[in-house]
Amino acid sequence: MDEKNISKTHDDIQCKIKIKRRIVNNQLKGKVTIGSPTPLNIDRAYIEITGIANCSWKLDSMCFKFPRIYPENTPVKGFQQFYYTRHSLCGGDIAHRHKGTESYPFVAYWPSRLPGTWYGDHGSIEYLAKVTLHLAKNADIFNYSQFVAVIPRRHLSTEKHLLFEGRIDVTRSFQTYRAEGYVTVSVWLPISGIAAGQGLPVLCSITNCSRLHFGSILFMLTRTDIYRSDTPVATVKKVRTDICRVARMVNIHKGQHDFYVVMQTDADTYPTNQFHRLLCIQTIYEVWVSVQGSFRRYRCVGYPNIDTPGIPIIIGTKPIKEYNIYEISSQVFRKVYDFDGRIYMDELPEDFRQIIHTTDEELSKEAVLNLERQLLVNEQLLNTLGKVSTQKVASAEIIA
Repeated sequence: MDEKNISKTHDDIQCKIKIKRRIVNNQLKGKVTIGSPTPLNIDRAYIEITGIANCSWKLDSMCFKFPRIYPENTPVKGFQQFYYTRHSLCGGDIAHRHKGTESYPFVAYWPSRLPGTWYGDHGSIEYLAKVTLHLAKNADIFNYSQFVAVIPRRHLSTEKHLLFEGRIDVTRSFQTYRAEGYVTVSVWLPISGIAAGQGLPVLCSITNCSRLHFGSILFMLTRTDIYRSDTPVATVKKVRTDICRVARMVNIHKGQHDFYVVMQTDADTYPTNQFHRLLCIQTIYEVWVSVQGSFRRYRCVGYPNIDTPGIPIIIGTKPIKEYNIYEISSQVFRKVYDFDGRIYMDELPEDFRQIIHTTDEELSKEAVLNLERQLLVNEQLLNTLGKVSTQKVASAEIIA
């Protein structure tokens, strides 16, 4: 934690609040240093730490809440005290004699999901520490206030339920003469919580069973700041900011198409604000996909966009699990985008094999020997016939 001092003196009394930066076992520890040139009789002294949330904005349009109508640009406000603790420093039944400069330690309980100090477009979350001294002399009271800057911390390792995967399926039907059919978009997340600075792998599968043609797809990680007012009317305002946006040019016709992206977050991303006592200001994160058509007009159907509802994602400061996003990406690319070059053929029927079978059968050793002997005998006969014909030709020439 960091402190921002608001200096204030009363009758030469100096006060300073110092809080330890680390919170161990949900215990907030610190000390209050009080200095005075003259001795003080303190009946009781205590410190109060309060967490407050404020928001304000003007209505964008007219709002009707029976029995009144609130016109546009009406200022609305919201306030909530979501945390309070008080700790005694000294005094009580017996007055404390304070001399010079003394320090008084204190310990307070600190819930694990308290949000950090935050300043948004229409509101803020702040913590105020206040020291009160009740002096015996003339029932005098001394007050000192100091803002405390709380660094948000949320360890996801204690939230094992975030290990479950997230999935959403959206199907949109088209019933026109030009685009009859349906399109199904499925988005899958392997984990439901990441730490700031980590990458979130997202897998999207699109099944196009229509004649529509889609030319682009958007993957978005969006932060939504929710403000709730209570004066003079209860209303809600949402401000959306894209933390990560990945756009791709695609060519989606009939069939199934798979896409993979990594939604990267910054190390200073503000964690998800989900404290059960804080409803005035909340910060949530969602992952959603938009599949956009490639035609400007589609007659009465309009621009053929398909937007999926947001999948909630929790962002903390400490990861629930360490993983190498580059190794995961390489494995996904190998499974999704690589193809098996081998050709698989079914076995042919028996009658078909007999028809197209043209290979010679292998001969046994005895058959080979018989063939060799037959060739040898044939060769001898040919030689004998050649000699006889040669002799006949020679005798004929002599007679002549």
